Amino acid sequence: MGDDKSKQVPAEQPRQHSAVDEFLRDLAAAPAPARRAGQRGRLIFAMDATASREPTWDRAIHIQSEMFSETEALGGLDVQLAYYRGFGEFKATGWLSDSDALLRHMTGVSCLGGRTQIGRLLAHALGASRARLKSHPEDAAPPAVAAQFDALVARRTRGEPLAYITGRRDFWTLHLQVSPAVLVPRPETEGLVERALALFPHGAIAAADLGTGSGAIALALASERPAWQVTATDVSEPALAVARANARALGLERVKFVAGSWLEPLRERRFHLIVSNPPYIASGDPALARPALQHEPAMALASGAEGLDAIRVIAHDAPAHLEHGGWLLLEHGATQADSVARELVVRGFRHVRSLRDLAGHERLTEGQWT
Repeated sequence: MGDDKSKQVPAEQPRQHSAVDEFLRDLAAAPAPARRAGQRGRLIFAMDATASREPTWDRAIHIQSEMFSETEALGGLDVQLAYYRGFGEFKATGWLSDSDALLRHMTGVSCLGGRTQIGRLLAHALGASRARLKSHPEDAAPPAVAAQFDALVARRTRGEPLAYITGRRDFWTLHLQVSPAVLVPRPETEGLVERALALFPHGAIAAADLGTGSGAIALALASERPAWQVTATDVSEPALAVARANARALGLERVKFVAGSWLEPLRERRFHLIVSNPPYIASGDPALARPALQHEPAMALASGAEGLDAIRVIAHDAPAHLEHGGWLLLEHGATQADSVARELVVRGFRHVRSLRDLAGHERLTEGQWT
C-alpha cells in the first residue's frame, strides 16, 4: 500500500515567544508580595497591548486559565480581567497604565474572592444581570459606569462585604435587602433553618426568632411553613426596619417584628420553637479585626469574654417561653458546642445534642423543654 500522508501527524510547532512569557518570568522572580501584585496587573496590560484582536471577556478568561496553569498566587487577576472585558472606556481611565495605582489596588485584593464577586460588582455597576454580561461580552460601557465600577472595586478591596456594596444577599430561597445595620446572612445559617423545619414537618406552631437582623431566619421559616405564626425580635430599630422591608418585599408581612432584647419583649408568650443565631465571638478574639467584620455591627458579632453571654441569657429565659415539648435551637461557634450543650443541660433541657454543618463542624445545639 502507498503512504497515506493524510494520517501523518504534523510536527508540533514551537511556541511563539511573547511579552506574556517575559512577564511570567518577571512574576516568578519578583521577590516581594507587593511587587508580585504589581506584576500581575502589568501582565494583563501587556496582554492587552499585544492582543491580536479586540479584548473580550472570553479572551480574558482564556488568558486567566493559561496563566493559572503556569503561575501561583494570582489572586488579584480578576480585577484586571474585569477591566480587560472588551470595555475600551475602562482602559481610558488610566488604571491599567499606572503602575503605582496597580500596586496599591492589587495588594490585599485577594478579598475579592474571584471572578464571581467581580461579576456581581460589574453587574451592579451596569444595572444588568450576570447572565447579561456573559451573553453580551462585546457590549461597551459608558465612562460613568467605569468610574462607578472602579469605586465599587475600591470598596471591596478595603474589606467591605459584597452584600453591603450591592445592598442584596441571597439566603435560603429568598432575595434579601441588607445594610450595615444588620449582619450579613451566612450560608451556614441555612442549616439552622433546615433543622427547624425538620423538627416540625407538619402542623401549625408558634415560632420565635431572636436577634433577627435582616429577618433572614424568620422569613425563611415563614416562607416554608405558611401555617406557622412567626415572631422575631431585635434590639436594633435600624435592623428591624431592614427586616420589615424584606417582609414587605417578599409578601411575608404576617411575620411579626418586635423591638427588644432577646425574649424580653415577648412577655408571657409561649412558643413551640425558639431559634437564634446570636453573637458568639469572644470580645478579645483577633478575628474581630478582620476588615470584613469591622464593617458589620459589633453588637451582632461579639458577646462577652467567652462569646457566650447572649447564649446564656437565652438559655436562662427560654424555658419560661416554651410550650411543653418545645425546642430551643441555637447557632454558635465551631468550638462552642460543649459549652452551649452544658448551658442547656444545666437549665433543665432534655435531649440536648449538637449537630454538624456540611464542613463537619458542630455549629448547632438543640434542646427540648419537657
